[in-house]
Amino acid sequence: MKRAACIAVTALACLALSGCGLPSKSVDGEVIQRVQSPDGAVEALVTRDAGGGATVSTTFRVYLERKADGLNYQILQADKVYHPIKLTWADKNHLSISMACGQIFSYSNFFDLMKSGDLVYEVSINLQNNGLCNVYMSKQQGFSSGK
Repeated sequence: MKRAACIAVTALACLALSGCGLPSKSVDGEVIQRVQSPDGAVEALVTRDAGGGATVSTTFRVYLERKADGLNYQILQADKVYHPIKLTWADKNHLSISMACGQIFSYSNFFDLMKSGDLVYEVSINLQNNGLCNVYMSKQQGFSSGK
């Protein structure tokens, strides 16, 4: 029994640290953007967390929030992001996240809502990102790394 409990706690800790984690009623940081899905069942949120001050970059996260129960699922975590992050719903099952550039720490390209083991809602998530900002900005300004 102790071993099973230890394995369960370890698995939950790994999920939480992976960035995709378990659903939560709260989000990390200040909500700076909300975009509701066309059917109103889900809302995409962008949060900003300045964290540790001047020497630590701002972390941005994107969550999907189920409107029925207010649970939030993190689908993206990034920092060193060149603003703005743009969220666009093509329809109730397709969300696009676009940013000029940024360092991506975690990203999920799908969101499945299960109820009693049955799939009841699915969102395909497309991410548009041009890579690390220092490289992207250098190319935009005509600089080259020489490679």
